[in-house]
Amino acid sequence: MTIGETMVAASLFLASMAGSLQVWGVSASVAVAEEQRQELRERVEAELMASEARLRRHGGEMAPSPDCGDQGQALGTALAAHPLPAGLRRQVSTSEDGLVQVEVAANDLAEPARVRLWSPAAFGLCGGGASPPPEASPSPEAP
Repeated sequence: MTIGETMVAASLFLASMAGSLQVWGVSASVAVAEEQRQELRERVEAELMASEARLRRHGGEMAPSPDCGDQGQALGTALAAHPLPAGLRRQVSTSEDGLVQVEVAANDLAEPARVRLWSPAAFGLCGGGASPPPEASPSPEAP
C-alpha cells in the first residue's frame, strides 16, 4: 500500500468515525431531553395528586352545606392559596354549580396543561343529606 492509499484510507476512517460520533451525540442529547420532559410530566402529575390530597384534607375540615357553589368556591380559594413548586403554573377556576377546575402545566413543557375537575359533592360537602327512606306502603292483606 502506498502512502497515498494509506492517507485516503485514514481520512475515510476519520470521516466515518466523526459521523458516527455526531449521530451518537445527537441521539444522546435527544434521550436526555426526553428524560427531562418526562420528569416535568411527572412533576405536573404529582402536583395534581397533591392538589386532590389538599382538597380532601380541606374538605374534611368543612361542614357540609346544601349549596355546592359556595363549597366549590371555598375549595378553589383554598387550593389557589397553596404555593406552587418552581417551574409549574396552575390555574384554578370554579363554576356556578361548584365544580373546581384545576389546570397544571410546566413552564418549560410545550404540552397542553393537565386538567382535573372536582366536585364538592365528591368530598361529601354538598348535595343535601340522604333522602329519608320511603314510607312502607300497606301490603294488601291476603285473603
